[in-house]
Amino acid sequence: MSSPTALSEKAVEAINKVNEKLQTITSEFEDRILALQVEYEIKKKEAYEERQKAVSEIPGFWGEVFSNHPFTGSLLTSAEAELLTGLREVR
Repeated sequence: MSSPTALSEKAVEAINKVNEKLQTITSEFEDRILALQVEYEIKKKEAYEERQKAVSEIPGFWGEVFSNHPFTGSLLTSAEAELLTGLREVR
């Protein structure tokens, strides 16, 4: 019959092996998430560039957006609102 210490050591070894397996799985998961994030950041960048191209055809677009927004519009002075009409891009 095995001693309690030997049984405990076997259990600890088994637990460590499972923990290593879990760490490998977690690491693989994180790598795949990162790759997916990179893929979608590229897609979003392309969409933002497309939107910016359309927005650039509307004079004073961002000034209007900030001036007419319920929150930011109430915070802007008329001088600040006028300055924002020159804003060409928001990133």
